[in-house]
Amino acid sequence: MSELYATLGALIGEELATPPVALTPATQLDDIPGWDSVALAGVVLAIETRFGVAVSRAQVDGIHTGADLAALCAPAA
Repeated sequence: MSELYATLGALIGEELATPPVALTPATQLDDIPGWDSVALAGVVLAIETRFGVAVSRAQVDGIHTGADLAALCAPAA
């Protein structure tokens, strides 16, 4: 698992008050116990803060997998 996915898994764990999640690009976020729209909002906010990015509503609507979360972490070119 890459460092980015480990970081994202830790952020998810913090949001859900669980141990870090073993996140991979193929992980379906809806399959994570406790995952819901509130958890998504918290993780997106944590990504914005940690990586210094702004996430649009359209981007949030397209988040379904670990790869989708990882794509948010790079600043727009």
